[in-house]
Amino acid sequence: MIMMTMMMIDIYDAHDYVTTEDNFPPDSGNEDCVKRDDNDICFLAGDDRVNEQPALTLMHTLFLRYHYILARTLRRTWPGMKDELVFQQARAIVWAVMQNILYSEWLPILLSPSAREQHGLDLKEGKFTRNNSEMDPSIFSAFSSAVFRWVQTYCRLEESN
Repeated sequence: MIMMTMMMIDIYDAHDYVTTEDNFPPDSGNEDCVKRDDNDICFLAGDDRVNEQPALTLMHTLFLRYHYILARTLRRTWPGMKDELVFQQARAIVWAVMQNILYSEWLPILLSPSAREQHGLDLKEGKFTRNNSEMDPSIFSAFSSAVFRWVQTYCRLEESN
């Protein structure tokens, strides 16, 4: 999701990082986007729902900012690093953090220890430092949609609604 946002815009053109003045994702320019107020903007992200779900807007913004922090750190540490490599390295770190949050924080709350063990979902001890470029990391769209719909059942409406 976050990476799609960054692949849709050239964030490293002249070492410039694309965000709004307030450090949010850039305006998509989508005139069909539903806005609460005429002063609102529609954020550019890899998921069209970014403008419908405040929590999703938060996640996109959080990981976009984190990616930029990592990219700046990489650029300072290795000033000669090519733009594409800076992008890919920061991207890999962001994905690793997201996976760690999912596997070490969220799944243990959601699934029982026996269910995690049965499906091999527990984190292994130590660190994994190799990347298998032959492995397809994607998930089926139908699965992704079903999971997000299921997760939405955990969201509470305000008492007035």
